[in-house]
Amino acid sequence: MTMYTVDGAFEKLKEYKITTHKESVRRWLRQGIIQGIAPSYRKEGWLIPKENLDDFIKKRLPNIHTIGG
Repeated sequence: MTMYTVDGAFEKLKEYKITTHKESVRRWLRQGIIQGIAPSYRKEGWLIPKENLDDFIKKRLPNIHTIGG
């Protein structure tokens, strides 16, 4: 299963022009808008399964048919 860090997810979302702020990704994770795995401790950071990030992108951009790897 492919997992993204906040940095990786941010880069992907920036490509699709969904956000220009990394903090938006963190906020969406905290709010449950993007489904991710919360860190056990602060330095670990969030992990986001590729399928969850792809679902979020499809909801934001409903006309998109394929999402690149």
